[in-house]
Amino acid sequence: MENKTQEQPLNESLAALRRFKESRGDAFPILHGDKTLGVEHTRRLLESRHLGRITGEWYFITYRDHFVSDWYRAFWHFVAAYCGSMFGEDGWVLAADDSLLFRAGGGVIPRHLTVRSGCAENTFTWLPGGHELVEVRGSDPAEPCGGANIETEPRYGVRLYGLNRALLTASPGFWREHPTDARTCLAMVQDTGGLVDLALRKGLFEGACRVAGGLRSIGNPWYADYIMGRLRESGRRLEEENPFSEDIAVPMETCAVATRMRLMWRSMHPAVLEAKGGIAVKPVDRTPGEILRMTAEAYPEDIFNSLGLDGYTVDKEAAEKARSDPEFNPEDWGHDLESSCATLGYARAFDNAVSRLLNLMTGGSDGAAWITDGDFLVGLFDYLTYPVFNAGVWDWEELVFWYRDTPFHVRNSRHIPPEPGALDRAMDVFRELFTGEGDAFVRAVMGHFLIAWLHPFQAGNGLVARLLMNTQLVAGGYPWTVIPEMWEEKYDNALEKACVEMDITDFAKLMAEFVGRSLETDEP
Repeated sequence: MENKTQEQPLNESLAALRRFKESRGDAFPILHGDKTLGVEHTRRLLESRHLGRITGEWYFITYRDHFVSDWYRAFWHFVAAYCGSMFGEDGWVLAADDSLLFRAGGGVIPRHLTVRSGCAENTFTWLPGGHELVEVRGSDPAEPCGGANIETEPRYGVRLYGLNRALLTASPGFWREHPTDARTCLAMVQDTGGLVDLALRKGLFEGACRVAGGLRSIGNPWYADYIMGRLRESGRRLEEENPFSEDIAVPMETCAVATRMRLMWRSMHPAVLEAKGGIAVKPVDRTPGEILRMTAEAYPEDIFNSLGLDGYTVDKEAAEKARSDPEFNPEDWGHDLESSCATLGYARAFDNAVSRLLNLMTGGSDGAAWITDGDFLVGLFDYLTYPVFNAGVWDWEELVFWYRDTPFHVRNSRHIPPEPGALDRAMDVFRELFTGEGDAFVRAVMGHFLIAWLHPFQAGNGLVARLLMNTQLVAGGYPWTVIPEMWEEKYDNALEKACVEMDITDFAKLMAEFVGRSLETDEP
């Protein structure tokens, strides 16, 4: 009776929270002020960890054991709500460097974020997880400034400087500290006339010279010549400045994610090759029969560990039946229907991967070209997820048999995968990079990483990435390699470092270590 008495007030508070969420419709629910729900409701929800405090009387909704994930999910929504409340909806903007970082498609929650407003008081606010928001007093962002065009980003309501204005006013340090982001933004430049007009009108000559030098550095001398020619017509003696330490040509591309992928592949390639050199035992050629025997032996351990990394529980007998019995029914295997469905899906996807591998290695094609053959990755996703939807565990209305059409947030990660609208173009570039790579180990590591970075599917991205990795390893003469579930933390941390810091060294070395261990015990 006492427990029911204690639960009733909390249930009332949860009901108030639910009504607030419903009142927000599709808008992300950021709470401001204890009066939003009432002081008592707010206190109870904080104590029960259904709310998390951001700063002062700003709160976000959390689910007890998911504080970090929910905070990162709320981050940009909070920035928009907080700044709109403090400075007015149109009275603030992300600083030029931060506007460019946002536009460059990296998707990283920043440790330090700066906003500008005519109402700011040059102060900073500490946020959860060691993040800080710096508020700088600057000219009113709403002031008409031609090409500056402050834009409100549609996903979160964050206000950004227009691309031209941000490039012209970016700090010199931005180009040195964030060369990938800078090159990505330069590749998106289209309105050079508007850029020069803005530079002349606002006196942004140093910035214009850096932009011209940056454009020439990424392989666009035509834009650079035009900008410098227009600047010199004004009668000023100006010199073009290359803001980069090396020249790297990239195509002009309006999709930031596409340019970023090309730059990541290029910059990470040496580290992956170096990690490959640390594998003591060399790859070997295998006959189709040897591949069949090797994959059959690897399957029980692989399905247990790969599904375990995604949070599923695998029954050994069910895993064997799922692969051998075409009449396998997930509903016949225990109370965890979702795990049983995932077991069937993985068994089918595993067989598809092996079948495709054998087909292509016996005259179909080479190990890289198959990624474009019938869209192998989408096929894996279908095999993996169909049983879960078919059994009604997931809602059929949510199923998209192609790339995801909703935002995605990786658990506990500062990296937010690209928005759905960029995925078609991103996957085109993925196939371009993948098929253009001659080294199987590089394809395995970089393919795995980019699937994790993009998260192109609604579910099963980790499973798809690991199956793709293994097909490339086997195609290159390496064994089918299992990533142990017990190494989950080290595996996740290495991927997080690659996604957030663009440093793939730890991940590549970890993959090489797993491959090396498999080679030591593998006898073709």
